[in-house]
Amino acid sequence: MKRSGGFINWLKSITQPFGLLRENIRSLIGFEFIFRILTFVVIFPLMTWAQRLWLVANNTKVIAWYNAGKFVKNPISWIIFIFMLLLLVGATMFEQFAIYDTLHASKFGIRRTTRQIFSAGFDMCVERLRLENWGFLPYVIFVLRFGSISGDVSSITSVIRIPGFILEDFTKHQWEMIAFNAFQLIVLFFFLRWLFAIPIMMEEDGTSFTTACRKSAAMVSGRYIVRVFFLTVCWRALIGFLYMIGSVVAVAGWYLLSIWVIPAETEPFIDFFIGRIFPTSIICYIISLWIVFPMVAATFQAAYYKRKEELGDPLLRYTDPPHFFHRYPILKVLIVGICAVSIFFSVPRRYAQIRWMLNTDYGTPMIMAHRGYSSMAPENTLPAFKMCIDEDFSAAELDVQLLKDGTLIVLHDDNLLRTTGVNKNVWEVTYDEIKDLDNGSFFNEEFADTRIPTLDEVLKLAGSGKDKLFLNIEIKRNGHDDGITQKVVDTIVENDYLSNCDITSQDYSTLEEVRQINPSVLTAYTSAIGIGNIDSLEAADIISIQETFATYENIERIHNAGKHVFVWTVNEQDTMEHLVSLNVDAILTNDPQLCKVVIDNYDSSIMNVLHRLQEVFTFL
Repeated sequence: MKRSGGFINWLKSITQPFGLLRENIRSLIGFEFIFRILTFVVIFPLMTWAQRLWLVANNTKVIAWYNAGKFVKNPISWIIFIFMLLLLVGATMFEQFAIYDTLHASKFGIRRTTRQIFSAGFDMCVERLRLENWGFLPYVIFVLRFGSISGDVSSITSVIRIPGFILEDFTKHQWEMIAFNAFQLIVLFFFLRWLFAIPIMMEEDGTSFTTACRKSAAMVSGRYIVRVFFLTVCWRALIGFLYMIGSVVAVAGWYLLSIWVIPAETEPFIDFFIGRIFPTSIICYIISLWIVFPMVAATFQAAYYKRKEELGDPLLRYTDPPHFFHRYPILKVLIVGICAVSIFFSVPRRYAQIRWMLNTDYGTPMIMAHRGYSSMAPENTLPAFKMCIDEDFSAAELDVQLLKDGTLIVLHDDNLLRTTGVNKNVWEVTYDEIKDLDNGSFFNEEFADTRIPTLDEVLKLAGSGKDKLFLNIEIKRNGHDDGITQKVVDTIVENDYLSNCDITSQDYSTLEEVRQINPSVLTAYTSAIGIGNIDSLEAADIISIQETFATYENIERIHNAGKHVFVWTVNEQDTMEHLVSLNVDAILTNDPQLCKVVIDNYDSSIMNVLHRLQEVFTFL
C-alpha cells in the first residue's frame, strides 16, 4: 500500500501542472504568441538600434577585433551596454512575472484575459524595479540561460550564447573544459535552489528577489533538491513525448487522408504526403513554442504549492497587481508610443528579412573544413587536407606562421607546445629544427609520424585532385613575422593557386598590404566581433564572422556591398540549418560531413522552402 501511495503521489506531482494550466490556457497561449511577435518587432530592434548608437558614440562604423579596445575605454559604451542588458533582463522578467502571476491566479480559480496578463506582467516589473532586486541581472544572464535543465524557461534568453570558437577552445584544453563543466554544475545548483524564488514573489507581495531566493533555498534543501531535479527531467520528457504523440497523430491523419484522396501507387502521392508532413510538423513545432514555457512554469509552480503543503505553510490568497497603468496613465502612453514607433520602423525590415530567408536563389553555401578535416585527423596537417580531397569537400581553412629562417609553415598556434610537446615559439626555430617533430600524436597515436607541413606542401597536395581544393589561408600575426604577407602571396602565385584561394587575417592592415602587393588576390577579414557596418572594410572581398554575429542585418548588408560572407566555426546542426536559411556563402566547420548532410537536405525546392519557413517561424 505504501508503494502504491507513493506512486499515486508521484503521478499527482506530474499531473498537477495541467490543473493550473487548464483555467487560463487559451489566454496564456495568446500572451505567448503576442509577446513573441512584440519581441520580434520591438525588443530585438531596440537592441539593434542601441548597437548603432554604440557606433555613433565611438565615432566609428564598425566594432571589430582591431578596435574593440576603443569601446572598452569609452564610458558611454558601458552605459549603452548596461541599457541593452537591462532591456534583455526586463523583457525576460516581464514574461516570467506575467506567466507566474497568471498561474497563481489559476490556483484560486481566477480567470485572466490576455490583456490582463500583459497588464499584470508590466505591473509586476514596475513594482519590483528597485535596486534591492539587482540579483535579477545575473539570475537571467547566467542561471536562467545556462542552469535550466528544462531548457525553455524564457523565450528571450536564447539570444545569450557562448560563442562557438570559445566552446571549441574549451574542448582542446582539459583544464578549461573542467572549469566550464564546473561552472555549469554550479549554475544548475543555484537554478534548483532558487527554483521557487519567482513563485514566492508572486505569493508574497513586496518580497525582494534576494529574500525570495533565501526562502526558496530553505525550501529546496537536502534530499528535496534531488526530487526537484528528477521532477524537472520527467516533466521535460513528458513534454517531448506529448509533442511526439501530437506529431504522429497529425502525420497519420494526413497519411490516411492522402491514401483516400490519391492512390498510393501514383507519383503525386509522395509529393502530396511530403507536402503535408512538413507543414504539419512546423505547425506542431510552433504551437509547442507557444505552450512550452507556460507548461514548464506550471511544473515549478505546482511543485512550489506541494512543497508548501508538505512543510505545513499556509498558502496566501491571491492579490491583484497594483495596476500602475491605471494610476499613471503616462506610463501606458509612453510604453505604447515606444512600441508603436518601433513597430513602424521595424516591420518593413522584418518583412524584408522573412522574404530574404525564403529566397532560394542564392544556392548552397560552400563547406569549408576548419584546419582541414580536423575531427578525423590532426589539424593543419597533410592527412587532414588529404581527407578533405578524398571526401570531396570543396574547401578547407588553414593557418600560416613564419619561422625564424623565413619558411612558411601551416600551424595555428605561435607556440609548438600543444601539438608537438616542444615549448618553443615559431619565430625562435628554423624548419630544420622542427621538420621531424611529431605533430600527430596529440590527436591520436595512429598519426605519430605526421609532421608540420609547409604552405608549399599543402598547396601542392590541395591541387593534386581532379578539382583544386579551395583554401582559406589565414595569416596569423605574432609581431615577429615581418615579410610574411609577401611570402604568402609569392607562394600562392608560384603554385598557380591565385584563383582557388583567399588570404584572410584578423589584422586588417595585413589585408591592406595584400592589396598593395597583388590586387588580384581575394582577401577576407576575420573577426570574432562583427557589429555595425562591417561591409565598409574596403580591403576585404569577404567578411568572415563568428557565428554569434551571423545575423540577417549583417549578412544582407555585406551582400548588398558586393562582398561574400563566411561564418566560423559552426559544429551544431541547428546553427548550420539557420545559416543556410540566411544565405551565407561558406560555413567553416570541424564537422564537414554533418554540414554536407544538412545542405543535402536543402536540395529539393520544396524541402528548401519548408526548412526556410521553419527557420522563419522560430522567431515567433
